[in-house]
Amino acid sequence: MPTRMLRDGILSSDRVNLLTAPEEVFYRRLMSVVDDYGRFIAHAKLIRAACFPLKLESVSDSDIGKWLLATEKAGLVRVYPASDGKRKPGGDARALRLPRQPRSLPSKLLINL
Repeated sequence: MPTRMLRDGILSSDRVNLLTAPEEVFYRRLMSVVDDYGRFIAHAKLIRAACFPLKLESVSDSDIGKWLLATEKAGLVRVYPASDGKRKPGGDARALRLPRQPRSLPSKLLINL
């Protein structure tokens, strides 16, 4: 899995600020499991298993559904029909996508070593 770097702008994002604390935790964990293009299968059981592997007893599929809807309403996630038209594991033919961030930006810190 690739290493993810979060922008400091997430701390002052108006869209992220629309989320409750549990919804924001979900969003941040989701950023850790999406592929390099910000995509993942929009199936609650699969998202739950990937994002909360050690909290399966305390996080439900309905929690994932509510949090996914909240992040979508905030404009942070887009859920769309899967392009291949095939049913995904669990019978879901939907996928999700997070906005793609530019990569390999120069460091904001100019330190001479």
